[in-house]
Amino acid sequence: MGSKNGKKLLLALGPLLILLWLLAGLYWNFRAPRTGLKLQWDEQSWTVLEPVGGLPAGSTIVSLAGEKVEYHTFLTDNAFITTGPEFWSWLKVREAVAADLSGETVVVGFADGPTRGNIELPLRRDSWQFLRSPASTHIIVGLVFLLVGWATYRPQGTDSKALWFYLLCCSMSLVYITNAVSLLAEFSLQPGFFRYNNLLNAANFVLAPALLFHFSQLMPRPRPYLKFFLWPSYAVVFYALLTFSIPLHGMLVAFFFLGSLLSVAQGAFSYRGLMERQQMKWVGVGFLLGLGPWILLNGLPLVVWGQRLMSDTIPGACLVFIPIFMGVAVRKYRLFDVGTFLEGTALYLATLMLLLGVDVLLLSLLDEEQLLGEGSLLSLALLIGLYGPVRAALGRAVKRLSHRDPIMGKELETHLMSALQRATTPEEVVEQMEMLLQEFLAPASMERVAVALPVGAHLQLEQEEARVVLVLAPHEGLSCGPPAGGRVYSSQLVARLSELANIASVYYQALHQTRERERLLGDLHDGVGAALSAIRTSTREQRVSRLAGDALFELQSFLYPGPGYTLEFGEFVAELRSYGNAFFEDSEVKFQLKASHLEVKIDRNMALSLFRLLKEAMNNALKHSGAKHFLVSLDSTPDLISMQIEDDGRGYSTSQSRGRGVESMKKRIQDLNGTFEIDSENGVRYRVEIPQ
Repeated sequence: MGSKNGKKLLLALGPLLILLWLLAGLYWNFRAPRTGLKLQWDEQSWTVLEPVGGLPAGSTIVSLAGEKVEYHTFLTDNAFITTGPEFWSWLKVREAVAADLSGETVVVGFADGPTRGNIELPLRRDSWQFLRSPASTHIIVGLVFLLVGWATYRPQGTDSKALWFYLLCCSMSLVYITNAVSLLAEFSLQPGFFRYNNLLNAANFVLAPALLFHFSQLMPRPRPYLKFFLWPSYAVVFYALLTFSIPLHGMLVAFFFLGSLLSVAQGAFSYRGLMERQQMKWVGVGFLLGLGPWILLNGLPLVVWGQRLMSDTIPGACLVFIPIFMGVAVRKYRLFDVGTFLEGTALYLATLMLLLGVDVLLLSLLDEEQLLGEGSLLSLALLIGLYGPVRAALGRAVKRLSHRDPIMGKELETHLMSALQRATTPEEVVEQMEMLLQEFLAPASMERVAVALPVGAHLQLEQEEARVVLVLAPHEGLSCGPPAGGRVYSSQLVARLSELANIASVYYQALHQTRERERLLGDLHDGVGAALSAIRTSTREQRVSRLAGDALFELQSFLYPGPGYTLEFGEFVAELRSYGNAFFEDSEVKFQLKASHLEVKIDRNMALSLFRLLKEAMNNALKHSGAKHFLVSLDSTPDLISMQIEDDGRGYSTSQSRGRGVESMKKRIQDLNGTFEIDSENGVRYRVEIPQ
């Protein structure tokens, strides 16, 4: 069954057959006849617990349809059968009872003290009221067993542990479902189905513990003596089923359960690998929650008082915790969260169980008459007073046992962001992350890895040494070994590391994009920019030279548009002077540019706006004003850039001053939060001030 097709077949057949059997059982219970009688065996006879149809409570049933009533007449649970011959005899009695209840009514003989009589009870069918019985919880438990086993075995790459765990869960599912089908029947069920249902229940009652014992020998790793010991065990199981020796069944069940517990304990103490310890902790918690309620509610009271506090139905349902936690161990899902679980929900349960146990023992030492008096008040006060200290003590013990890492707080994010703000390259981001992890996590090892995983923290359990890979960017990650001090990677710790990785990724990606943009823009500058500079310097045509200069300056402004890109003010002044001289070279206009405080820097976007404004002003002076002189004055301070342009031409008319060119200049300066003034009475004067 190790092949892919064999696995698919098992995954399909197991749930299909079990669900079909459950549906058949529910159907026959729906069709089963019911009298409404509630009876209890008192070691001699069946006693009526509640009055029904004229039968008084406390009376005994002496006959059914004229046949004498015995112990097996109304017994539907095979757990009370002690031998194989008794089992087969019981099945024959069940067939006879089914025949007696096949009509619309049944005559019941009863005795109530000296009074004897017969009463005819109507039989009801086709009702789902039977699902209200507490025994229906066994159906839920059986389905949970089936679901957990199927979900554990279904994923690709599962090993033999998952296979045997799946078979174990299927067998346990059949134990609970077949038992529930029998218990839900009042006194009668379709005879053929009832027979095979109980045979199936009896077989899996022995087989399931054998599979549990087999599985326990595989956790956390297969025992070396496995093949020499298990198959003889299955041979004994086969012999017990073949001979149907019920006493042997009971002995085997006790042996396999005890062997499973011993095997789990041996695995917990013998295998000390990190993941092996965590797996066995989950298995141990499963047994604790699976068997603990029965031991507390029924086991201890049986020892102290000689009687149960309740029926085994509800405590028996708690066995479902065993496969759930075993499934976690097999799948290695949230493997390092056992400490979190114990410190949370299970810690509360353990505290209550411990204090209730103390309470039970205390009450057992008191007289029964005081149970509702001073004794009960004393025990209640003890329960309330000890709850806080006991839970705190258990929490500290669990934290030491599980090596649970305290969750790193928000201050760690603040510390990381403060360090990342000082980074200027992607490599420095990775270095800051490495230093943070070394300081707060101190992993046994750390290395940079190239992985194709999403950004975040990823727990890797393929090897015995659990590792966490923090991915900051595609193919850029940090692989961290186990934390120092015996701590483990719980899901909360991994989630916190994932948050830190996402924060670092934002800085890494921003710096990486900036560096890539600068590289690409540098290539564009060196290519196209160099070509434009060559055209500008080599051509003899002034118009071509001016156009090349315009294009070069526009290209530079496109390449460096943001506030982080600046230009030396002296270089900017030199570019403007060179451009103005070239622009007016073939005209009669004399160009002059004065500038001060050349040591500061100017934002490239601001420089582009001033350059475009100057071009517009020079075009207007050359085409419209008839000016002979064109003067530009530039001044720069750390807070302000000012530029004044003036010519001695004719100036503008009112309509011209409101033209598109002037309005465009004004809007461009206002977009930079600057001021723009124009005076065109005696020549033209522009005055611009832009805050740095």
